[in-house]
Amino acid sequence: MQRFEKFRINILISLFIAIVFWGCNSNINSLKIQEKEVAFKVVDNPFKYASFSTSNDDYVAFLTDSKVNVYGLNNAVDHYSVNLDFLTSPYLKERYGDVNSFCFNGRDSLFVLTTNALLFLVNGKAEKIVLINSLSKNENYKTVRFANLDRSPIYYDSKSGRIIGRIYCHVCGQTNKSFYEQPQLAGISIQDGSLKIYDVPFSEIYQENYYGFSNEVNITNSGQKSIISYSADPNFYIYNRATNALKSISAKGNSDNAIPLEISKSGSAEAKIKAMITNPMYTEVRYDKYRKLYYRFLLSPIPLKSDSGKYNTLENKPLVLTVYNEHFKIAGEFPLDTHYREFISFVTKNGLYIFYRTENNANYKFGYFKILTFENEV
Repeated sequence: MQRFEKFRINILISLFIAIVFWGCNSNINSLKIQEKEVAFKVVDNPFKYASFSTSNDDYVAFLTDSKVNVYGLNNAVDHYSVNLDFLTSPYLKERYGDVNSFCFNGRDSLFVLTTNALLFLVNGKAEKIVLINSLSKNENYKTVRFANLDRSPIYYDSKSGRIIGRIYCHVCGQTNKSFYEQPQLAGISIQDGSLKIYDVPFSEIYQENYYGFSNEVNITNSGQKSIISYSADPNFYIYNRATNALKSISAKGNSDNAIPLEISKSGSAEAKIKAMITNPMYTEVRYDKYRKLYYRFLLSPIPLKSDSGKYNTLENKPLVLTVYNEHFKIAGEFPLDTHYREFISFVTKNGLYIFYRTENNANYKFGYFKILTFENEV
């Protein structure tokens, strides 16, 4: 009798585990994906772009060299340029430094961030130039610099009156724990150039282990929230700049955790590249305010060599898009083919735009995008 009771209890436990497991995963692939295509003629190679920005769902713009090229999303022939040549004169280049990033403030106005200044441009003319005075007044700024603005473009927070951007510790070695303990986010006042540094260091896994080249930080902003994705961390993070609250989103899908690299191999570029190929790499994260969805891209791990014996490269890593609902549950995981370039992606009311490279635009004469939208399965 005791054996029967024990057997029955084991069956009930197994059923309970199965129900819990099914419940936790029932949302996966509850969405279906739909694709549209859009193309417009471009004047420069998209892969030269250091930064890009969207404006009111109607325009996308790319920064290349000393020019911002703006394209209409709803009109393929709508194009204009904002010339930044005046910043390349020897005097101004020495005074303001290089152009690093920009963001829209309307169709004809831009914020432009240089090494030493923040400029507000209207119709291509500088209406206001604010020196980042914290270069001399803020002790913290002696150790940090704005960087990685191609992966984390600047953003105008109208409530705080600050331009938000990603920073890093430029005096800390990337093998040192101190590099990962430093803040990753700052805001520049558009009024006086004062710098506010937000208390957002790297996630804990970076403070405990070393991941070589897989230490990229991808940030997208919406309102007063910054959504942060680290390349080796399966979780992503939502930071409220108004309240200083940081929320960790347990977001692991069907990929394994990244394996740390031995610190003794920090000087070996070959070892670090091999680790990037054989480990998962999380890249861009996007927020869709219209559908209350989060999109996160993953470059899946692959063997060091292909079946033919050739060494794989980052180009061979399969791209997967994971979609999370507003409760941060996985609503779908979608493999994307190797033509997608997730680092040129943005969201409008039309959907998720992702740059798509094909044989027809191999010379990048056209900006060719796939627009992805997601609906619940019926």
